[in-house]
Amino acid sequence: MNLSFLGRSSTLRFQKYPPRRSAKGHLPADIQAKLQVGKKFFDESDLKKLPTVRSLQAEYAALLAERKAAYADFRKAREDMKELLTVRANVQKLIPAATPILK
Repeated sequence: MNLSFLGRSSTLRFQKYPPRRSAKGHLPADIQAKLQVGKKFFDESDLKKLPTVRSLQAEYAALLAERKAAYADFRKAREDMKELLTVRANVQKLIPAATPILK
């Protein structure tokens, strides 16, 4: 098969990007290092298998429900704080000499 129509530039282009695996099937050193870091993490965390998508979705749903329940308490506390700050500002305007300005 004659590929002379491709020209020399295409040959150089393919030589510029060598294949990721060598002829023996070994990975490059940077990828091997990343794999070793990942293996070390899994060994230290005692994970035998990755969690399933369903279990992750269930855990996320439970955390989301907990967050929504906690947000109601946060909203109530924020309203109370705003009310207290308003009362403090009003008292300071009515009696400026009796109360020091709090920052």
